[in-house]
Amino acid sequence: MGARLGRRGFAAPTSAAAANPSSSLRRFARGAAWTGTAVVTLCVVRAGSLSAAEGLAGGSSSGPLALASAPQASSLLGRSEGEGSLARRGLLQRAAWLLWSFSWVLFLSPVAMLSSGFREQVYYRLLYEAIVYSRSAALAKWSQWASIRYDLLPATLCLLLSRLQSDAPTHPFAHTLAELEATGIRLPVQTKSRGGGEQLVTPGASAMSLSLLEEAPIASGSIAQVHSAICGGERVVVKVRHPRVGEELLLDMEILRRAATALHKWVPSMRWLNAPSTVAQFEAAMSGQCDLSQEALHLEAFRFNFRRKAAWMVIPKVLFASPAVLVESYEAGELATDFVRRGLEVDRSDAHFIIARGEDIYLQMLLVDNFMHADLHPGNLIFRRAGLLGRPQLAVLDGGMAAHLTAEERRNFIGLLQAMGDGDGSAAAERVLGFSRKRSSNAEAFVSDVSTMCTEKCKGYGTGLNMGVVIREMMQLMYRHSVPIDGNYATLIANMLCLEGMARELEPRFNVLDVAYPLLRGHQLFGDDLFQRAFKLAQWVVPLPVWEQVYRFALYSALNGESLKRFQI
Repeated sequence: MGARLGRRGFAAPTSAAAANPSSSLRRFARGAAWTGTAVVTLCVVRAGSLSAAEGLAGGSSSGPLALASAPQASSLLGRSEGEGSLARRGLLQRAAWLLWSFSWVLFLSPVAMLSSGFREQVYYRLLYEAIVYSRSAALAKWSQWASIRYDLLPATLCLLLSRLQSDAPTHPFAHTLAELEATGIRLPVQTKSRGGGEQLVTPGASAMSLSLLEEAPIASGSIAQVHSAICGGERVVVKVRHPRVGEELLLDMEILRRAATALHKWVPSMRWLNAPSTVAQFEAAMSGQCDLSQEALHLEAFRFNFRRKAAWMVIPKVLFASPAVLVESYEAGELATDFVRRGLEVDRSDAHFIIARGEDIYLQMLLVDNFMHADLHPGNLIFRRAGLLGRPQLAVLDGGMAAHLTAEERRNFIGLLQAMGDGDGSAAAERVLGFSRKRSSNAEAFVSDVSTMCTEKCKGYGTGLNMGVVIREMMQLMYRHSVPIDGNYATLIANMLCLEGMARELEPRFNVLDVAYPLLRGHQLFGDDLFQRAFKLAQWVVPLPVWEQVYRFALYSALNGESLKRFQI
């Protein structure tokens, strides 16, 4: 989440899905099923698992999110009888409100199934509004991922959901002021109000002093919202956590954890999903985003890892951090989301820069740093031109969700990409089977089907391979053969699909696998440890102009991979 210039209003274009009724119905059914399942789970289990929630408030939860949010949870879920009664009433009210929020969505779903015009003009708007008013961070995160998946969901729905990347519901300005005062930040005597007037604020007593704090947020996400301010004569952004987001997210995660456990225990046919492990991984990632001081540590780590690429990659500079407040440098520019909306209308050089540099960031995190930004969707990427020469830059925001990968996770996922580049379906299938500690009972059939699929659609580098199609068909085979997947792998795949989806919308000719060929092949030839050492050394030994030529060659490969295939090792 971050600041940008030139914000654009929403305008729903004509959906390509409307021209193909059967495809539209399939996409609608998928979206309705995913959203409906999430909503029903949250609502029903909220109302039915009060005892679990009360136990959670007492400190019985061992989940990672409890460490960051336990102090807040005690204010909602008390252990005394009176507080327990209030908690029960609050939970029932929350469940009833969630059901009411989605009642029209559920009630009108048969009409939406039959009428494409109703879906495009009314139903998707209702679904978006229901997600907004539910104020569920889990649903908001799902929406951010789904907004880039134009291949899975209708374009109109994707465009609506993309607004949650930076235009999620906001909290009152009074809460922002209270949080700033609680952290000891010195507030301005006069604060700029929404109407342009002045509002008196009592100064604090901290070394950090903010001035001209704007009441209207410049962006808002599922966890926090961002205000513009002045600190030491420089424009900064002040990120303030939404009220009660910690306790609500804590409760949502406990609900999902218990629902996943019940699904795993009572529905044997769904055990291959490994739902408890997936929820645990998602909970661990979300816990870091709920604690803004953790995000500050992640941002500093990214700044260190990419310091050699600071000329074109920008990470916000952290000025102050606490669990509820984060002050960082203001990064102007335009969100990559806006570029995706405009698609082929975007200047080709800008589009190529965003795609190629975005994948460069992803591959360095995966192959070299072993520290992944786990929320790398277009809403967290800002493009701008800096300096007198208009040098292109890409700013990466919102480092709250980050992940370290184990040696086995890196070996399996990197091995999958390399196997796809080699067109080796059997090797790719074996790597996917390693995505979970529990091996599928249908492993042989899965390997056979993946090999057959790769023979037709995954022939390797320089063959016009469509990464999105291959990954989706592989996931369909995983579903058919009950092949489980652990949470970190799901994060890696989601980030990769976000980049692939962005590339497809901005430049259909761009091949995300071909542009990765030099790094993937180098890693394959030298091995993991030697490749990491050599890459880190080369970053400082090889002059920057040489790296620029390497970038240009990789970009040419991504657009003309077939013509270079005969030169590949």
